Amino acid sequence: MTALVSASKQCCAQNDRLLAQSRDRSVRSRRLLNPWWGISGGVSEPSPPADRSPIHWPLDELERLVRDKLRRGALFVLSNKVHWAGPATGRVCRVCSQAISQGNECEVRGPRGAVYTHLLCHRIWHRESESYRGEAASS
Repeated sequence: MTALVSASKQCCAQNDRLLAQSRDRSVRSRRLLNPWWGISGGVSEPSPPADRSPIHWPLDELERLVRDKLRRGALFVLSNKVHWAGPATGRVCRVCSQAISQGNECEVRGPRGAVYTHLLCHRIWHRESESYRGEAASS
C-alpha cells in the first residue's frame, strides 16, 4: 500500500510541474500573439521608427497652440484627467490636427461627444486647462 501512495505522490508532483510549464507557455504565447494585452509603457513615449518622424512640433509651439485654442473656445477646458487610452487608429488629434498613427491615442469625453488626442497633446491640454481655470478664477 505504501508503494502505491508513494507512486501517487510522484505522479501528482509531476502533474503539478507540467501544469506550471503549460500555464507559463500559454501566457507567453498569448502575449506574443496579442501585443495589446495588458498595460505597457513608461514615463516617456517610445522613439518612433526610423522611417517616421515624431508626431509633434516643438513643445513650446504646441503649448502656445493649446493656450490659443482654449482662449478661442476651439478646445474645451478639461475638468479632470479622466480619459481612455488605446492603440492608435489614425483618427485626427483634436489638439494638433495630425493623424494619430502610432503609439496610443486618448479618448476624452467632451460636451459634444468623444474627441481623440495624442498622449502628449492630452498632457499639455490638461496642464494648460488647469492654468486656464486658475487664470479665470483669479480674474
